Amino acid sequence: MVLSQNATGYSNSYVSIDLPAGAAFNVADGGKLVTEFHMISDPHVGRTDTDTTGRFKNVLETIKEKFPDSKAIFNVGDVVDRGGYTDMWATFWNTYDAIEGIPFMYIGIGNHEGYDLVGAGKTRAMFLRNLRLPEGYEKPDEVYYDVWLDGMHFIMMGDTQRGSLEATIGDAQFEWLEQKLKESDKNEPVFVMLHQGTYETSDVDKLKEVLQKNPNIVMFYGHTHFDMLSDNGGLVSGGGLFQSAIFDTSTAGRTSDRSQGYYVQVYENRILVRGYDFLTSQWIPGAQYVLLERYTKIDDQTTNDPVTPPTDNGSDTTDSGTNEQEEPSTDAPTAVTDVPSTNDQSTDDANAGILDKIGCQSSVLGGGFFSLCLLGAALLTLKKRKSVTVR
Repeated sequence: MVLSQNATGYSNSYVSIDLPAGAAFNVADGGKLVTEFHMISDPHVGRTDTDTTGRFKNVLETIKEKFPDSKAIFNVGDVVDRGGYTDMWATFWNTYDAIEGIPFMYIGIGNHEGYDLVGAGKTRAMFLRNLRLPEGYEKPDEVYYDVWLDGMHFIMMGDTQRGSLEATIGDAQFEWLEQKLKESDKNEPVFVMLHQGTYETSDVDKLKEVLQKNPNIVMFYGHTHFDMLSDNGGLVSGGGLFQSAIFDTSTAGRTSDRSQGYYVQVYENRILVRGYDFLTSQWIPGAQYVLLERYTKIDDQTTNDPVTPPTDNGSDTTDSGTNEQEEPSTDAPTAVTDVPSTNDQSTDDANAGILDKIGCQSSVLGGGFFSLCLLGAALLTLKKRKSVTVR
């Protein structure tokens, strides 16, 4: 699957081809591997109607066995089912501590961390009591903090109220966030996490205003438990909301039918965000994403237009796309339109040529911000997607 996007939404056109045997991500031009880590959310450890503790243990064991090079696990909230229960926190960390050699786990605050606690102060105190940070970091006074990993900046935001379904960020956290973004290199990705994300945050307009000042935000949230392959799961914005990408991280074990998370590999000029099913120990074919670096670094840009790609973009034809609410934009990035449909009897060689042409190269997919390439196991589709309203 390949999507072409600009600030107005997804392409309306779609084509399909059969992938040649052995087709995989094109990361040959990705440069040096900088870091790699896991992103999970909503394990809800301690819940009894689903074996969430067993699911959480399985996630950890799988990461240790299958991903020995993972540098960290970021857990974006609802880490326990009821934050007021000290035994649930004990179960959470005891389960983690029982597995030797597991990557360090950074936790965020979700709405369930406030359950059975009265007032924002008690919620904050309980969360901070159970927050762990690596040596060299001091515990924060609030439920939000930032860390650096292999030169990459990670910002964990949090709801400042008590266990509300809808997150409240507040002026103090916004001021802190703006300062932290200033500390980031605008030519490098910045990974931002917030449990409710853009889905259910009361001051989401302010959040967008602050985050869009940095064009390379890669954001992850949980809360929804959506399957990564559902209409509202997986990638929820790849340029339409900000100039970068926003991912719904599903749940590591709250629902009976799924335990999902992302494995993120950061290269010098691209980022792989790979959906993984911890129940089956397999990649999720429709949730494999490659974020490509923009054409030029910010300091080298001669235009402030984030939509219009360079004129020499290497595409033969244009196929502008919009979402369902907008008129077609003349500034939309070009999309590949000369890929044969599934009715064509294309040879493996022809398909390989097409893959070489569109193989996750920004010169074809268009840009001005991160471009996006999604590869399925056996089908490559520039697919019409339903417009998603992100709250």
